[in-house]
Amino acid sequence: MEQLNEDIRNKLSKIYELVVNGSCDGEKSAAKNALDKLIKKYNINIENFSELEYHTYTFKYKTKLDLRLLTRIMIFFKKDVFERSVKINYIAGIGSVKAVESKITYSDWINIDCAYEYFKRHMNAQWNINCKPILDNCYTSKSKIKRRKELEGIFFNRYIIKSNLVHDSDLSLQKVTKKQIQDLHKLKNIEGGAYNRQLNRGLLLN
Repeated sequence: MEQLNEDIRNKLSKIYELVVNGSCDGEKSAAKNALDKLIKKYNINIENFSELEYHTYTFKYKTKLDLRLLTRIMIFFKKDVFERSVKINYIAGIGSVKAVESKITYSDWINIDCAYEYFKRHMNAQWNINCKPILDNCYTSKSKIKRRKELEGIFFNRYIIKSNLVHDSDLSLQKVTKKQIQDLHKLKNIEGGAYNRQLNRGLLLN
């Protein structure tokens, strides 16, 4: 495996995953033929192709809400993806970048990355519509920070439920204060996202 450059490894990885997880027998058969040709072309001797499946992918985030959303999507799609992930910081350009690194398959990366980018844009738009006007009424920076913390949890929970990003087993009853009930009423117009997976292998978000 060491003699293969990264481009060839990536190509083999994607084709091998179609061999294993193709959507139909025809797709799997075509992928198997393509894989055999590559093995012959590059004179590859690989005893265990399963090691090709996993690569390290990076998901960037800016805010705590973005991170919570990414975590929720990972758990929702495939829990073991979240378990193989770790938060990192690195320097890019003139500043520090916050990110999550995950060792996952190409198809899992496609599904999670596309869902994350869609829901992140949609969620932040909903935050600006529903929460920003409330924060704009705060008179001081201190009160604004406090109010943001109060709203974030309520907003996020309502958004992911409206977006069908939870399984029934994730839901539980919790005690709420009178203030939280008032905030829930203020955020009653939150709209959830509607999204279909890029690679159809079972789960669909509607």
